[in-house]
Order: sequence, then structure tokens, then C-alpha cells
Amino acid sequence: MAVEALARGASETRPGSATTGRTAVAARGWAVMTGGYGGLMEVTSRAAAQAGGTVIGLPMRGWTGLTPNRWNHELRWSDTYPERLAHLLGADALIALDGGIGTLSEAAVAWSALQTEPAAAELIFLGAGWPPVLRALADHLVIDARDLAFATVCADPAQAIAHIVKTQAGRARSQAVKSRRWSPANSQRCQRALASARYNSAPDVGSR
Repeated sequence: MAVEALARGASETRPGSATTGRTAVAARGWAVMTGGYGGLMEVTSRAAAQAGGTVIGLPMRGWTGLTPNRWNHELRWSDTYPERLAHLLGADALIALDGGIGTLSEAAVAWSALQTEPAAAELIFLGAGWPPVLRALADHLVIDARDLAFATVCADPAQAIAHIVKTQAGRARSQAVKSRRWSPANSQRCQRALASARYNSAPDVGSR
């Protein structure tokens, strides 16, 4: 199962969960996506690359003062923020570490997508820093229990990985059922059944 787990964090280096989590993600054969630059993003990229995983960076062409780190296997360049966010929202799962403003803004976009898009990427807040932040948002903004339920808070990387495995398997089963239910063959069978029903229920003109 291929999953892109997005890890965004602040530019200052705070390894911890980043190293452990990305190693675990890479070990499963999933691609790891980050902002592609230094600090926590580089720590994440290095851990995933050294564990044998594929690392995808999301650099911006306009950020000429920044250089993508050397651990990226693929760079998906963007000219605008909407273009960059489109790459982010295309991931299968997003793991928000306790980073900075960039992490908070991108997590908010992913969280908002989950309110309206059933197939949006799974959002996981990883680390002890998030519960008080989420409580504060619920206390002071128009965010209720239903909104909080769209995201998952995990205490450690192992819990986050287990959650992704479980939810992705559930989505795959749901998609398989939907595909069988609405396959072209099933659609044709339904059309034939409806045609037969209409024919059998039509009045017999010859018997009048």
C-alpha cells in the first residue's frame, strides 16, 4: 500500500518524533513528503532516506534565498501557494508535527478539506503540543466536537502509523465495495432488469 505521509515542521531543528516517525513511514514503503528545506524538514527527510524511503520535497520557485535539502529524491516545484497546497492535499495522509506557523496553516487547510471532501487526506496531529492548541481553538473559535472529530491526535509515531494503516485499509475496502456496486457490468444488469420490468408491466394490447 503506497501512502504519502506529509510532514511539515518549523525551520528550527527539533528531531524527536520527526526522526522516529519518518523512519517508520519509510520502513512501510510509503513516500514521505515535506516542505523540502532545512531544519525539521531536513531531519525528517534524512531519517526517511536513510531508512530506504522515497522523499518528496515541495519547494517554491520564488524562495530564492532557500535551498532544498540534499535528501529529497523528487522535487515538486510550485510557483504559487495554491499550487503547493494542491500537492499537499494530494497526499493520502498528513502528519502535522509540532512545528510553526507554516505547519499550523497547512494543517488548517487539510482540516477544512475534511469538512467537505469525504476522500480528503487523513489528518493526524502528532505530539503533546497539539491537544492544548486544539482545545484553545475549540474554546475561542466556532469549532465544535464534530470538527475536532475530523482530525486525529496521536501521542507517538507508532500510534500514528497504526492509525494510517487502519484508515487506509478501511478506505480501500469501501472503495472496492463501491466499485463492485457501480461497475459497468452491474449497471448493465440493472438496465436490463428495468427494461424487463417495464416490458412485463406493459398492457397486453392484443388481449383488449
